[in-house]
Amino acid sequence: MNSTEDKKECISNVLKAFVKRNQSVGYFVGLEIIVNHLMRYMDEEEAFWSLSTLLESVLPLDYYASHIGVMVDNTLFCRLAKKLVPTLYKFLRGKKVELSLLSFGWFLHLFTWGISPRVTDAVWDQFVVGKTKVLFRAGLALLSLVEKNVVVQKTRGTV
Repeated sequence: MNSTEDKKECISNVLKAFVKRNQSVGYFVGLEIIVNHLMRYMDEEEAFWSLSTLLESVLPLDYYASHIGVMVDNTLFCRLAKKLVPTLYKFLRGKKVELSLLSFGWFLHLFTWGISPRVTDAVWDQFVVGKTKVLFRAGLALLSLVEKNVVVQKTRGTV
């Protein structure tokens, strides 16, 4: 790819083709982040078919329909976090930081938002086989990794 403009055009082409193919999912804000990640490793056509596979076969069919699947998984994830990383969960609540606002982006963008590409790649390697349970495991692992550094923060802004 020669330029940023070329890449933007390719992403747009993939999104348009996907929306035309799968009108039940359609376009949602952030879909371009997933496509952008795919295009780090493949051309336009491969990115289109990979996106189609992810959203039509790997995820439940209604996962992005009105974001119901994303919201349900995010709610379940926060309940698991409360149980499995209680110190971090209580600390965040005490600082009035809503974990669900952070984790919603993880589920919506399939761990491409706010996470290094290397971590995303590792999550996706498992995700295509283990499906959504891998997203839960990845999120809980990330919370466990940052817990010690987060709970020593003094202010909400540094969390």
